[in-house]
Amino acid sequence: MEQSHAPIDPNDLLIFASVAELGRFSRAAERMALPKSTVSRRLAGLEQRLGERLLLRTTRRQSLTKFALQLLEHARQFVAEAEAVSALSEHRQATPSGRLRVSMPSDFANLLLADTLAAFVALYPAIDLELDLSPRRLDLLGEGFDMVLRMGTLPDDASLAARGLADFSFGLYAAPSYLAEHGAPDHPQNLARHAAIRMLRAHGDVGTWTLSKQEEHWRDEAKAAAQSAARADMAQATA
Repeated sequence: MEQSHAPIDPNDLLIFASVAELGRFSRAAERMALPKSTVSRRLAGLEQRLGERLLLRTTRRQSLTKFALQLLEHARQFVAEAEAVSALSEHRQATPSGRLRVSMPSDFANLLLADTLAAFVALYPAIDLELDLSPRRLDLLGEGFDMVLRMGTLPDDASLAARGLADFSFGLYAAPSYLAEHGAPDHPQNLARHAAIRMLRAHGDVGTWTLSKQEEHWRDEAKAAAQSAARADMAQATA
């Protein structure tokens, strides 16, 4: 039999070991959940690649050739390794372990996830949970993070998979003492004349306000335009 130089498919060794152990193609096909024709074709292909006959078939029985007996020892080792890998995978799924690096803002962790994180650590003691409690912009792949929680609009990055977890609504609030001294604005346009504490976005720019009242919506376009102009001036200064 002429030998083929095509590489040997490890799955063919598994099929051969099953046929050799069970003695019949039909039993091997049933164990491996394959059609009998597929088992026969794969075994014939293995013989072609090896250039050796593996089975001697008659109308009543089939037996292994001397070469097949030698090959069977290697095939059994491969089967044992494959079963060990499968068992390792099943064990990891049953008992997760290893290091898990997660980054999230500290206020998000403290206010919303404190109990969840404590329960996770108690449920999976074999996992080393590493938390980076900051909203900084980071390199997930370069810094070895498995998951990052962020608020706001995410950058378009094809190398990352993002999923929305929750929507939060915000409101504007003022201390009674501040309103007593400066008065309450009667229209959103008057907010520009008042002192305010604003949240920073992930990129460091100041977040704009969008207010809604039934079907009416307002956005502080002046603040957004001022930010755009400031960024343009900075770009010109550093160019």
